[in-house]
Amino acid sequence: MIKKLTISAIILTVFITVPTSANAAFFDWADPGSDNAHPFIDGGSEWSISNLAKFELIKKRVPDEATEPVASPTPIPKTKTIRTNSIATHTIMASAYSSTPDQTDSTPFITAWNTRVRDGIIAANFLPFGTQIKIPELYGDKIFVVEDRMNRRYTYKIDIWFPEREQALEFGNKKVKIEVVARL
Repeated sequence: MIKKLTISAIILTVFITVPTSANAAFFDWADPGSDNAHPFIDGGSEWSISNLAKFELIKKRVPDEATEPVASPTPIPKTKTIRTNSIATHTIMASAYSSTPDQTDSTPFITAWNTRVRDGIIAANFLPFGTQIKIPELYGDKIFVVEDRMNRRYTYKIDIWFPEREQALEFGNKKVKIEVVARL
């Protein structure tokens, strides 16, 4: 690209500066002393051919005054918003589990999402990790988060985590209506 521009500049310069009988009348603007002299040809112009030959591709701007550094604004922390209206509703079977090796795997206190079990955790195979749901008829507006999985044979079912085995047995199996509140 630069080679083509250089060759074009040389040809243009030769064509302009060496008038022949064929182009002399056409290029009287090329003569700096002529009344029709073009400002780019005149050596006094900033954009004249002679000044363009010395043109630097990178010009550094020198500030007129010393400027003080401006502090960048502090980033605003992102907040989690939980929608109150439901995205979807499902009527499914719900069961309960606790952190005992016979009900889980060899790491009973770690979920499939690699978090620690706690109140509000559920296991579900049909919802993505991080999905937030409500079970209004049993727990009102309490939010549950999908952070664990169940055995593959359970497709449309949820499993609610309880800290004690007796609480999980007392819950048993129930048909419940869930509301999906938010998805990751």
